[in-house]
Amino acid sequence: MLGVDPQVIVHRLNVSPKIKLVKQKKEGLLHRSWKPLDRREVAYPDCVSNVVTVKKANGKWRMNINFTNLNKACLKDSFSFPSINRMVDASLSHKFMNFIDSFSSFNQISMAPENQDKITFVTEEGLLCYRVMSFELKNAGATNMRLVNKILESKVTVLRGHIQDLSETFTFLRAHNMKLNPKKCAFEQILRLPGFKKGYKSEP
Repeated sequence: MLGVDPQVIVHRLNVSPKIKLVKQKKEGLLHRSWKPLDRREVAYPDCVSNVVTVKKANGKWRMNINFTNLNKACLKDSFSFPSINRMVDASLSHKFMNFIDSFSSFNQISMAPENQDKITFVTEEGLLCYRVMSFELKNAGATNMRLVNKILESKVTVLRGHIQDLSETFTFLRAHNMKLNPKKCAFEQILRLPGFKKGYKSEP
């Protein structure tokens, strides 16, 4: 299976033993051909969710899994997300900034094998489960952020080191089959500091 090496990171569910898992009642099934790459059949799951449609901000519709009951049974991850204000303040000492977005990252981080049956969902083809992490799952953001931290541990302030750091980052991503979304990536140069008085200028 393509994606980030499971030895680097996997997503695990921290299910509370005090909460009983729920098998949702079957609702109207949505017609879709499920790719076998990241899903498999499940025989005796203890938790089942339905597929639902959700309207996106751009007006289009996408299919999600209703993990409401499962998420309620999972304990919250205590991972501390970075403060946006601190990140902006820290950027004042850097001449160059890049913005990198992973492409369909929920298809790139594996689910822990022992948790896969818990994310079973209903389709017209039967009961299936993901082999990979879905962002509808509780604490998925924390798992993704841990991966980002592993990739971008070092920070640089000079151009030569900056380019070398980018090269090493791309090498890591390529080695673990993690794909980027080019439409949401930008390589920027801050023209004037402090205060971003002239904003950013894109570097082709």
